[in-house]
Amino acid sequence: MSKRIINPFTPQKPIDNPEYFFGRNNEVDSIIDVLYQTAHENPEHAIITGDRGIGKSSLLVQTKRIAEGDTTLIEKFDIDTGGIDNFNFKSIWIDTVENQSAEEVAGYILSNLKRSITILSKIDFSLDLFGVQIAKKEEEAKAKPINEVVGNFVQEMKKVSKKVMEEKLDGIIIFIDEIDRMDMTKDLPTFFKLVTESFSRNHINNIIFFFAGISGAVQKMKEIHPSISRTFKDIVLHKLNQSEIELILINGFDKVGFTYSDDVLNRIGYMSAGFPEPVHLLGGTIIKYSDNNNLNMNSLTKGIEDIIQNKKNNELKNLLEEAGSGKYQQILKAMASNENINVPLGYIDNYLGIKQSEYSMNINKLCERNIIKKYSRGIYSFVDPLLKEYIKIFGVLE
Repeated sequence: MSKRIINPFTPQKPIDNPEYFFGRNNEVDSIIDVLYQTAHENPEHAIITGDRGIGKSSLLVQTKRIAEGDTTLIEKFDIDTGGIDNFNFKSIWIDTVENQSAEEVAGYILSNLKRSITILSKIDFSLDLFGVQIAKKEEEAKAKPINEVVGNFVQEMKKVSKKVMEEKLDGIIIFIDEIDRMDMTKDLPTFFKLVTESFSRNHINNIIFFFAGISGAVQKMKEIHPSISRTFKDIVLHKLNQSEIELILINGFDKVGFTYSDDVLNRIGYMSAGFPEPVHLLGGTIIKYSDNNNLNMNSLTKGIEDIIQNKKNNELKNLLEEAGSGKYQQILKAMASNENINVPLGYIDNYLGIKQSEYSMNINKLCERNIIKKYSRGIYSFVDPLLKEYIKIFGVLE
């Protein structure tokens, strides 16, 4: 039996330890600039955007660490901080909940600030203005007009801003991850837009919002308020390139003292399609199948089988079932048979022996169901790149 080791890969959670964070140098530099500007009373609200599973939460976690004084990534990436040795922000992390109103979000932010940041614990917030601490009968709990909610919230945040200046902090950051879980078709986009504009008018220059969310949710915000693009700095996360993937893998393998072949690195890079989660999942699984601490293609084959048959079997099977029957399954089968990650419709035409017009609706539905996604005009890929491997092993639902 092989010796038990601490797995250096973490596919199941965001990366907290900056020693295990690789790539994203340009994005981290943009984050440093947001913090630098805000520390000098030139605040920038920001949002990290990108596809689901691209690493937004991990980058947001690293942002929080940097803001609160951790310099590991700054030194690792050799980023200029404009003479600041380490940042001195305080922050809170807001967990998103579906169907939250602007009033509820405002109240939760204030109560979280009071509870989580010691220097703010004695501030007398008027939480009753936001339905906090007061049990209301259903007929009494009427939603306040959004302008009133914003006005009340900004008045309370003035107290926070004043305390931050007294304590000589760089500022306060309100982190909100997975903002796409919030309902961006109602009052929340208006709330964030009006609050940030009111902060500026009221010279609240030491408090910023820092969001993370999938691109589609952000687009909804922009559709409601196009000017929000000017209010929030958009830090876009793209797919990892092969060099960044290799940095993640090599660092992990070196941590446990394993050697590896270039074929393994290249194949994992190809299979992951540039997404961090499958890189960590594949890297963390194949180390169980090393050959005397060497990772070769046999190790990778066994690791893939383990993932497909055990770790992600139910998840991938559910995706197939959600895709639909008939043409839907045949389209996925065609895509899985192509050796490339991004599959042109022309290839699917030839595989199915029918014209695009006969299955274009099916393609659109698969995109709506989050099974595949459009890479560019006439080219599609799997949302979860491991679904391709699942289909190769188990086939589709006939």
